[in-house]
Amino acid sequence: RSTDARSVVSPGTASASAPTTPAEAFTEQVEPTKNPALGVLLAAYTRAPTESVVVVSLGSSTTAGVDQVPADRWVNKLCAAMQSRYASGPGRDSTPGNLASPRNTLPGIHFYNGGLPGTRSNTYLDSAMVGQIKALAPSVITYMIGSNDARDGAPATRYRADMLRSLDAIDAVLPQPHTHVLIHAHE
Repeated sequence: RSTDARSVVSPGTASASAPTTPAEAFTEQVEPTKNPALGVLLAAYTRAPTESVVVVSLGSSTTAGVDQVPADRWVNKLCAAMQSRYASGPGRDSTPGNLASPRNTLPGIHFYNGGLPGTRSNTYLDSAMVGQIKALAPSVITYMIGSNDARDGAPATRYRADMLRSLDAIDAVLPQPHTHVLIHAHE
């Protein structure tokens, strides 16, 4: 089993002097020098100038970016923010692919969006996706899932159990160090 970090990030919890957009605020919160639990993320960033660093984003319609032009999707904004903050080698300015996309092997930080509209904490991830995640070998996996659970009145205990089951399934197939970042879209 790999060593990983599990961190929870809530947009909107930044201080008054923090960046003003949600993407900037999130980028600030996943800054590993300010959040020691994200040591795996820092290690990945330091490799970005010479190696491919993969970030996979999972979740429901918010992650998929339903009804949004690509530039307005939070995953695309986070990708652009991370790529601009951590300058890397040629090919660093990529837009997110999907889980079935081939792994970008050029140096830099590369994102893959696995968001599926309408899903909940017990349906957003299946065994085929776990296999795709294994093939991408991410250093970071972000999750924005739970809005549909809350809307449908799912108890928090079930949400937690579903999420832990998903994290364990991914941990079981990723031998390299990686980190899980749980992003809560709504308070």
